[in-house]
Amino acid sequence: MLNKVLKISIAASCLMMTACSTTSSLGHFTAASTHNVRNLDYNVSNNTSVRTEGEACSRAFLGFPFGDDENRQQIAMDNAIRSGQDSGTDGDMLVNVLITENDFGFLGYRSNCILIKGDLVRLEK
Repeated sequence: MLNKVLKISIAASCLMMTACSTTSSLGHFTAASTHNVRNLDYNVSNNTSVRTEGEACSRAFLGFPFGDDENRQQIAMDNAIRSGQDSGTDGDMLVNVLITENDFGFLGYRSNCILIKGDLVRLEK
């Protein structure tokens, strides 16, 4: 009897030590910097600068994921640029960018969103 309990305890311990892990890319960018870039010439006049934002979210319900899960920073950046262009701004790059992450969970529902805000500008050269 003791031998059977010992085997069950070892098997249960092994099952409890297993875990799930995921690794995902947060985005691919042509250029990124945390400082001002020297000799970067962009125009902020004539409707070429606007504050814009974009978002990409990963959601799950009862552990089943749906929505954007890979490259959410890149998707949020693309959404921000498109949003600024849709507002009539002739821009192709974000400057003064702020990236935030919002996490929310309630009764089996989980949402994790990347929000990117920045000034959409047009490069001169």
